[in-house]
Amino acid sequence: MNSLNHFLKHKEKYGIIFLIVTIIAITANIYIKNYFYTYEYYPTGEKLKEYHLKNSLLEGRFYEYYKSGVIKTSEYYENGYRSGTNYYFDKEGKLLYKLNYENGMLKDSISIDWE
Repeated sequence: MNSLNHFLKHKEKYGIIFLIVTIIAITANIYIKNYFYTYEYYPTGEKLKEYHLKNSLLEGRFYEYYKSGVIKTSEYYENGYRSGTNYYFDKEGKLLYKLNYENGMLKDSISIDWE
């Protein structure tokens, strides 16, 4: 939760901060110049998701994490659509597959076989 602590400490610099706590996750939304910077945490404090919204649409990198802190997914969005190369990992951090998108349409995929 270092990111959240940093934003809370410097909230005047970053603008409006929304903190939502549920049984499933803790969500921090920081609003800066038409962007929502969103960080979700497991109830035990580990990072769950990290993403940005612009005009209520996903924009830029979207990360999802296993509870261990290992990245589960790394996706890229433009205007709410998946775009570019998106990566998906197992619990040990090994790449499982890559999907390539253009304007939200799947162009190709690569599966990784580690055996």
